[in-house]
Amino acid sequence: MEVIHPQQIEELLSVSKSLFGSNYHEYHYFKCTTNELIITARFKSKFVGFLKIIFEKGNSVKIDCIGVSKNFQRKEIASNLLYHYFQNHHSQTNGIYALAWKTSSGIHAKKLFQKFEMKAVKNLGQIWKNKCNIDFQCPYKLNTCNCEAILFKRDSI
Repeated sequence: MEVIHPQQIEELLSVSKSLFGSNYHEYHYFKCTTNELIITARFKSKFVGFLKIIFEKGNSVKIDCIGVSKNFQRKEIASNLLYHYFQNHHSQTNGIYALAWKTSSGIHAKKLFQKFEMKAVKNLGQIWKNKCNIDFQCPYKLNTCNCEAILFKRDSI
């Protein structure tokens, strides 16, 4: 779905802020360009989750972000968002990749990505360190940035 109405964007920003901290996403993030797709999940007309896909040059697709409100996590919403993408938008000739946060509690989204046959292929380290609590307010930062990025990937068939 293309998110157009300002109220829709404000609701999605609220979901993002509750999960990723202040200013992680800005208003323009949810206004898709021609090479982007946002799939949303609603409950009683309120947005409770989103998936942003970026179609890159060549045959590569990036899962840019997936977020589900805390009260709705562990209810298959993220799985359903990805399932909808793979069933309705993904070409088997495209490879797909995503970055998952690794914190002291483990690798976020690991089981979700593995469910869709994506494999952890590389630890990219603390790629967010220079932006953490500068560009956005990270909910995981302690005295220093402790998040690492894990690259998950599934090649084309």
